Amino acid sequence: MTAGPAARAPWWLARRGIAATLVVAVAVLAMAPAIANGFTYDDRVIIQDNARVHQLAGWWRLFGQSYWPPPALEALYRPLPMLAYAVQWTLGGGAPWLFHAGNLAAYALLCLAVWRLATELLPPGAALAVGVLFAAHPVHVEPVANIVGLAELGMAFGTVVALGAYLAWRERGPSPGRTLAVVAGAALAAFSKEQGVLVPLVLLLAELTLVTDRRPWWGLVRHGLPLAAALVVVLGAYAVLRSRAVATWDDAPAGLWMVLSPADRRWTMLGVAAEWGRLLLWPARLAVEYSPPHVVVHRGWSPELLPGVVVLAAGAALGALSWRRVPVAAFGLGLAAVALLPASNVFVPTGVILAERTLLLPSVGVLLAIGAWGAALWREQAPEPVVRRLAAWGVALLAAAGATRAALRTTTWRDDATLLATATAETPRSYRPWYLLGQRHVREGRVAEAEVALRRAVTLFPDDYGALALLGDLYRRQDRCGSAVPLLERALLVYPDGADARVNLVACAIGLGRFEAARRLAADGERRGIEPAAFRALRRLADSIEVRARRGAP
Repeated sequence: MTAGPAARAPWWLARRGIAATLVVAVAVLAMAPAIANGFTYDDRVIIQDNARVHQLAGWWRLFGQSYWPPPALEALYRPLPMLAYAVQWTLGGGAPWLFHAGNLAAYALLCLAVWRLATELLPPGAALAVGVLFAAHPVHVEPVANIVGLAELGMAFGTVVALGAYLAWRERGPSPGRTLAVVAGAALAAFSKEQGVLVPLVLLLAELTLVTDRRPWWGLVRHGLPLAAALVVVLGAYAVLRSRAVATWDDAPAGLWMVLSPADRRWTMLGVAAEWGRLLLWPARLAVEYSPPHVVVHRGWSPELLPGVVVLAAGAALGALSWRRVPVAAFGLGLAAVALLPASNVFVPTGVILAERTLLLPSVGVLLAIGAWGAALWREQAPEPVVRRLAAWGVALLAAAGATRAALRTTTWRDDATLLATATAETPRSYRPWYLLGQRHVREGRVAEAEVALRRAVTLFPDDYGALALLGDLYRRQDRCGSAVPLLERALLVYPDGADARVNLVACAIGLGRFEAARRLAADGERRGIEPAAFRALRRLADSIEVRARRGAP
């Protein structure tokens, strides 16, 4: 399980303080420009405009509230990031630089934890390579440069801490401190982001691949019962608190998943798997948003899915090959698979198709696997000193290139205008950047620009409820119900429970004198239980206006 002696390592690798300093330095150089960023994207709803995180009075109530505040759909449960936002808002008076500095500090700690874990599993040189390449990985920019990425950072840090403590617990024996570290890491992961509840699965994977304990199984069970019981208590408390705070266990699904069957959703994600491989191994090209038609929708097998098949098959084959020969690599690939599972959309639809922030924890596993195979081949080949120097320079150049790419990328999240301009330029055939740009123009009262952006979004992908409803609302407010009605009707076909589209459609029906249609739409809204009082009032309004219209008729 441990890396073993490092007799041939350079003297400075034996000094852990130097290696740790290098890892932190790379992390800071890569991500420090993000401190100049403001509030962008979801930061505004979850932090800037969310009064619940603007004070510490009654901070414990955050453990009974959803992550998304009203009037947004009250979904997700992430109380620890919310508590961190409340502390930072109180200390800095809402200054965004303090939140970004907090994310940078969290990222540096995560990089240290990843390096520390690698030192337990790999020789010092390979561990340092894993640490600096992880710190410089450009795909990590989103969870660091976007403040709400703290949830991802906390989940990943908690998982790595729990894993490292568990390996120490298994190798050196149970102790209260090690047990507490495992449980605290699991709690940090779960209460930071939903995927954190998979920590026990990660520990089981480590048990199957990294631990070489030959004791009888009943001895293992006896020693492990206190730890298992503590994990059950923590995750049970999480489940109870979450069920009281949030009615649903899933997020609002991405617009694409609302119009695809489960089978088609999986075919589409098979195509996305190729992007996972590219972003984890060679993230030269990044994007703020990944959505149709930039992300190709697949409704069955297509030769275009071959790259995704190759990525998944290669990962599975390498994992099987590594199982006995390079167990650390087998664990790393398994960790990547477990970490990708919640965002894979295989079992349940999530709020994203592909998001770079969801690759933070999987990249830990992939880099561990690369480091483990590199160390294994290194031992077998016993390269000459010149080859060793070339390899060291190669890692240094990769880290420098990655850190430079990441540092430049952080400015994308400077403000909403920069972010949306970059998003529409990077993936002009993704509909969501245009939809988000339309939302921004609506908020700013720029009606003409909003119409252009929203029309572009609807043209690129005509099945997103949000874009259809917002453009329909824009037209309805301009008394252009002839243009609004087809959009609003389409929106309700996509999502029949959409209250805003239904309200606008009822208003248009009344305005056009289609009173029976207005009553029918309002009654259907009442039956569905979506704001029944509002739809009851609209139905009565339709009756009243129809009566007045008849009385005033010649």
